[in-house]
This record gives sequence, C-alpha cells and structure tokens, in this order.
Amino acid sequence: MWKSIRKIMSSLRIKIVISLIGMSIFSVMLGGYSSRLILSDRFQIVVTERSTAEFSRDVLGYYRNHGSSLERAYNEESWDHHIAVLNQTRQQPQDPAAELNSAHFIATDVAGNVWVPNGRYQIGDIVPPSELEKAIPIIDLGNTIGY
Repeated sequence: MWKSIRKIMSSLRIKIVISLIGMSIFSVMLGGYSSRLILSDRFQIVVTERSTAEFSRDVLGYYRNHGSSLERAYNEESWDHHIAVLNQTRQQPQDPAAELNSAHFIATDVAGNVWVPNGRYQIGDIVPPSELEKAIPIIDLGNTIGY
C-alpha cells in the first residue's frame, strides 16, 4: 500500500513540477512578446517625431535661404539639390531611419500648394484642406509658413 501511495505522490510531484516549469516558460515568453510590441511601437513614435523635426528644420532652412518663399526657393534651387548640399555639410550622417521616413513628408505653403514633393504629391499639387487640418505647421518667427 505504501508503495502505491509513494508512486502516486511521485507522479503528482512530477506533474506539479512540469506544470510550474511550463507556466514559467509561458510567462516569460508572453512578457517578452508584449515588451517587444510595446517597445517597437514606442520606437516607431520616436523615429517619426525625430524625422518630422528634422524635415521641418530642413524646410525652414530651405525657406529662409531663398527669400522666405517656398515658391522662390524652388525656382532658385530644387529640394533634392538642397538636401544633397545639406547632407554633404552635416557633421554626422543622417539617421537612415529618418531618411527613409522623410520620403513620406511633403511641405506646402499656407494655401496648400506643394513645394517639397513626395511620391504621392508633386510640385504644384494642391493638398485638400481636410488633410492640411491634420498637418504639422512649419513656423518661422511665430508665423505659419506652411505645413
């Protein structure tokens, strides 16, 4: 009788130990996966904010270097040429993630005329007011110069 009780207890211990090990492994995997999701989302937010700030700064420089007019700036020097000169004069190379994300941005004047294009909008296109409402303003000395 004692042998059968020991066998049952031994079997029960093994099942409990295996269950605890399984739950521990599952908990660690679930924690790792959820951390990865949270961190990747936060990282994407940081990269987007950094890219937006850098793009806005570059557009503002483009604007200021050419008589405070995006139209005049484009007539004197293309955006691609302006960015090529900026990248040559920067002390540190541009963040590759920011460079990839900058292709998603456009810059317009306050009326919505595109002066810095991307694949979706070309120069001279007019961005609908509904999209301009969601846009980030580009501000120079307290005045909105574009979006």
